[in-house]
Amino acid sequence: MRRFVFAAIGTCLGTSLISPGLAWASESSSGCTYSGGTYYNCDTANVTKSAGAEVDSGANRSAATVTTVAVSNQVSRSLSPSTRQRSALGETGVSGGDDELRYSLWGALGATSLSSTVVGAAFSGTAGSQTVGFDMVLNQNLVVGVAAFHESNTFETDFNAGRLDSNGYSLVPYVGYDFGQGTSIDGLIGLTWTDNDASRASGTAQGHYNGYRAMAAANAHHGFELAPEWRLRGDFGMIWAYSDNDSYTETGPAARQQAGSTSHLVQAKAGGRLSYLWGQIEPFAALYYAYDLVHDYVGADGTGGNRGGSDDADEAQIYAGLDWFPTDTESVGLEFNRVVGRDRTSAMGVLMNARLRF
Repeated sequence: MRRFVFAAIGTCLGTSLISPGLAWASESSSGCTYSGGTYYNCDTANVTKSAGAEVDSGANRSAATVTTVAVSNQVSRSLSPSTRQRSALGETGVSGGDDELRYSLWGALGATSLSSTVVGAAFSGTAGSQTVGFDMVLNQNLVVGVAAFHESNTFETDFNAGRLDSNGYSLVPYVGYDFGQGTSIDGLIGLTWTDNDASRASGTAQGHYNGYRAMAAANAHHGFELAPEWRLRGDFGMIWAYSDNDSYTETGPAARQQAGSTSHLVQAKAGGRLSYLWGQIEPFAALYYAYDLVHDYVGADGTGGNRGGSDDADEAQIYAGLDWFPTDTESVGLEFNRVVGRDRTSAMGVLMNARLRF
């Protein structure tokens, strides 16, 4: 019963931190009217365009990053439960392959605010995620697991005076392997089904469409014990993601047929994570440089040029947080993150996780 109370407290705390803290990110789009085949008072760059075509690039990048970070963190904890966690409790022994502690059940809550000032693709809003995962350590070196994600997005699409609300449901199998001497790798594949409601021109055109996202990611890690309390870990990773949205027919006085859209991403990331073990708490900070090897051009000036659009391909990802180990089988983590360095887009978020080994 104590474990269930522990999980419930963690979930409630995560919800209280996430929900109000990012509410400021949603802003109202400029209103406009439609009459006689003409749009009036539209302070937008492309009022006839579907929301998904311009929002998906940034939303998919954010979703792929959140998924990869959440899974990679859990794999790392499953492969080395006898190091940081048990050191925090002043205990030794119990390797990752011991029969009595082979399984892990974990959950995570996350929220990210996203915004864009790109001409023809300006939007703002929040993306939330709820995750539950289960994995099993097959031996001291290998872990396999699966996670189920639900994501809920709400965006004000200023470029078409509209709104986009979407829900996504993902299944993500994953695997990790520890080579020893501080070196490990992990990988995942994922498939997401999305359900989307979009409006534009102040609600005079509304539509519904479905879509899917496929993704894969791989990461390599190498850790160094700088001192009994200090640990430095170097990381390198790759993400591939592809999404496809159906075409759809709108309803309302300004209705039109909207074409389907796709989004592509191949991103490489490198950086490091520094942590300090302070009793049962381990604060950490991390910094990564990410570069989009393949990405979609977003926004335009209406003449085929790049004025006001965004073809920015790199960013810096900053993380700070802490892990708490109340017992040798339980842990709770809280992490804040921010993306900087892109010309006209920004993102910041929070992720909380709880984990039980048995």
